Amino acid sequence: MNKNRLLLALILLSFALILAATTGCEKNAQILKLNIKIDGNGFVHQTYATKVSSGYTKGSLVMLTAKPDKGWAFSHWEGDLTGSENPKEITVTEPTEITAVFVPTLSVAWCGNWGSVTPSGAFIAKYDVDLFIGPAEVPENYDVLVIDELYNLDFSVTDFTGKVIVTFDSGVEAFLDQMLYPEDGDDYWDYETKTELIWSSPISGEEVGAYGDAQIYHTLDNVDGFTRRADIIQASSTADADDIILYEISTEKGFWDWLHIGPHFGDYGDYTFTRNRLCEIIDYVLKVLDGKNPEFPPLPEL
Repeated sequence: MNKNRLLLALILLSFALILAATTGCEKNAQILKLNIKIDGNGFVHQTYATKVSSGYTKGSLVMLTAKPDKGWAFSHWEGDLTGSENPKEITVTEPTEITAVFVPTLSVAWCGNWGSVTPSGAFIAKYDVDLFIGPAEVPENYDVLVIDELYNLDFSVTDFTGKVIVTFDSGVEAFLDQMLYPEDGDDYWDYETKTELIWSSPISGEEVGAYGDAQIYHTLDNVDGFTRRADIIQASSTADADDIILYEISTEKGFWDWLHIGPHFGDYGDYTFTRNRLCEIIDYVLKVLDGKNPEFPPLPEL
């Protein structure tokens, strides 16, 4: 009986010593502060953290994921972490202070009718997009206006107060009629040109154009207030025609960057293919207009 009591006492003593040693290690472990600041609208999720700006022991691996609010985009890290990689794993070795910088995204009014091309999921993830079906009034408080399948614009496009106007073939004729009024927009439009499309900027390549589709001619270069940006992208079906062009418009009616896209990207019958390609081109040009130097999206395989 005494032996059993002695054995139990030894076991309890061992547990006590282990507990004391463990507690002592925890008390002696250095807790380092990770302070996350926010510039803009969004938040940062810390994997393995119970709360933002919690303490970590030295050597802790922490995954930081910046998540923007609607209408905002993550830009970059500042402070003890730099760059724009997101998510980003860090090792906490000292008290750390990091700022996640979020910037407003461009707001896009995408106008069309039922059955029109709609923005891709990737495009919606990057920009603040609202869809308008057959709008009777010009969308207000937007940076970008996209016109698709609006053969007769019920609103005055020259009332748009944003920065960029984008047209596709199905909306450009009505756009030109309004923008060039009292001139006739048909003077700058042709439904007969057809052949291969030759991309001349910023890369070279060829695609097959759709027969019977329309092109915008360089004669717009002779219109006061229209300046073509040849440094962006051109897809020529003849020596005098473009299918993807960017003009700077400066008239008494307003000031805009106008992007027109054919689109001539292979199979018109493939709705998803056409939609994604249109959005890639718009995204590329918006970045260029923002002063960035993005990589041009690769030509699709035909």
